[in-house]
Amino acid sequence: MKRLVLIMLIVLSQLFSQDWKDVEQYDSSWSIYGGISSMSATADSYDYETVDPGRKTGFSFGAIKPISQNMNIGVGYMQRGWTDSAYWPSLGVDIDEDWTISGIELWATYNLFKLGNGGSFWAGPSYAILSSVEAEFNIVGGETLSEDNDIDDNDLSIMFGLSFPVGTSGTALNVGYQRSIIEVDDFVLFNQFFVDLSFRL
Repeated sequence: MKRLVLIMLIVLSQLFSQDWKDVEQYDSSWSIYGGISSMSATADSYDYETVDPGRKTGFSFGAIKPISQNMNIGVGYMQRGWTDSAYWPSLGVDIDEDWTISGIELWATYNLFKLGNGGSFWAGPSYAILSSVEAEFNIVGGETLSEDNDIDDNDLSIMFGLSFPVGTSGTALNVGYQRSIIEVDDFVLFNQFFVDLSFRL
């Protein structure tokens, strides 16, 4: 945790120490993006013991605005989630769980260095305003229950990734990893690998 916070502070210092003399040497056109992610989480709870945390697929989409040659900001819809198999002592049963949390994400990235063929390695923070939780509980050997609830919490995370141009029309392939740096709802840390395509408008 301390290392992640330190990394985020370094990234933020890079974001705000860039050379603003290059501000007019970039294309400020908006882009839209959409993609999928392989999501999971680590969690601590007094109600049950997580036995087999697993991954599930989520998706995201939104808009990107360059604000300098190396810095982008974005906003979009996102999902977080995980699956697991757990034993609930209070019920005395094993339960397979499937969790999906959704909300609006605000993020920023900074190109740390260039790669060959126009690619880049970037990093930056994300702040997700979480709004809803969908959960499905499959009691082993029994019935399946589902539950939808609101959530009033936020996810602060850090992202690292690579971007590569696709063709000559401003389309890019973006791949990365993202992890929470503070616990959501005081017990869960999200992580996800993601891939998306962005298209310049």
